[in-house]
Amino acid sequence: MEVKTIDLGVLLASSDALTRDFGSLGDLSDEMRNTLANVYYKFHLLSANFRAPSEAFSIKGDDFISSHCDFMVGQNQIVLDYKYAAKLLKNMREIQKHDRTIFELLQTKYIAETKYRIENAGSKSPIRLAIEKRFRKVDEIPDLYSRMLSLPT
Repeated sequence: MEVKTIDLGVLLASSDALTRDFGSLGDLSDEMRNTLANVYYKFHLLSANFRAPSEAFSIKGDDFISSHCDFMVGQNQIVLDYKYAAKLLKNMREIQKHDRTIFELLQTKYIAETKYRIENAGSKSPIRLAIEKRFRKVDEIPDLYSRMLSLPT
């Protein structure tokens, strides 16, 4: 589900939640930070527009039924991504204390699953993921994390 426009109120709320849940994201790659920012933004956008989500998201489909099905799948994915992010990053940071290489690999796999929607990314090599990423359409707001950083506190 594509975001139509950026809602400043939702951007503030998602930025606050991201900071509250994770603190500084300086230990993460730029792509990982932006992917997490998008996960949080979409979740808060869905929460803010729960009664009329089509106002905030582009709902695609050939007809009403397929549009509704696409939205239901997309909505579930947004919630799952949000719930999974907090647990995953906590575990990743624990691993980082012991092995930076595994931490980097986990970032790569998380991005492949969440940003690029590559199925079974956890069982694929980084080279295979890099190849598959080239053929994927990304539904993410570029530079969202940097926009969050520029918000007034």
